[in-house]
Amino acid sequence: MLDFQVPLKPFKPLSLPSLTVTPVPLNHSKLTLGYCLDDGGGRLAYLTDTCGLPGATERFLREWQPDVVVLDCGYPSRVNEPRNHNTPALAVQIIDRLSVPMAYLTHIGHELDRELGEGKCELPDNVRIAQDGEEVSPYVATLSTA
Repeated sequence: MLDFQVPLKPFKPLSLPSLTVTPVPLNHSKLTLGYCLDDGGGRLAYLTDTCGLPGATERFLREWQPDVVVLDCGYPSRVNEPRNHNTPALAVQIIDRLSVPMAYLTHIGHELDRELGEGKCELPDNVRIAQDGEEVSPYVATLSTA
């Protein structure tokens, strides 16, 4: 039997046994949500499939104060008018406005991956490219050896 649950609503927290999940709207061609995860010890915002942030989402995040943000960055620096995904410059601007201690860029496209590999894109010290298999906590990021 299927277990139908109430759909998630933006900014309405969902409490699970050891985690609170708050969906937040993002800028994409279709309804897309990011997720703010709070386990009582740290806060992580997962924001993929977005170009910039809606004003209400940015205001919420500034007040919520995540320890870590995982943010979409699908386009290389040379893209002047990105749609649905950030460039490195846009991503860094968002991270700066949110004043987060640590951020990871994800949803990296092939062209951006090449740009990064060629050293053509410098990122601030608090911004890293997320890696497959990496485990992220609000305080430490390590590569999983499992």
